[in-house]
Amino acid sequence: MNNIHDCGGMQNLGPIEIEADEPHFHSQWEKDIFATTLVFFMSGKIVLDDFRYEIEKMSVTEYLQSSYYEHWLFAIEQLMCKTGVFTEQELQQRLTELSA
Repeated sequence: MNNIHDCGGMQNLGPIEIEADEPHFHSQWEKDIFATTLVFFMSGKIVLDDFRYEIEKMSVTEYLQSSYYEHWLFAIEQLMCKTGVFTEQELQQRLTELSA
């Protein structure tokens, strides 16, 4: 497979760099998205295949320029819209409010 896949990077781009003594989370929002994702899985609304599929739908550029938990955030945003937790319009409105 020579495109983005959730099992790690892309062929011919070399190894994935791992920080020495890398923390599990770099900031609070990463902890929050981790917890939110676990709750969403435990609710039974999504399964791992759905989650991975959404990550793999990211554009190559977006995938390569974003962090591990940004991949999670992308997938959860998409899945919450698909399962009716909120609408795409509600998501965009909230993102606009947060960026103001």
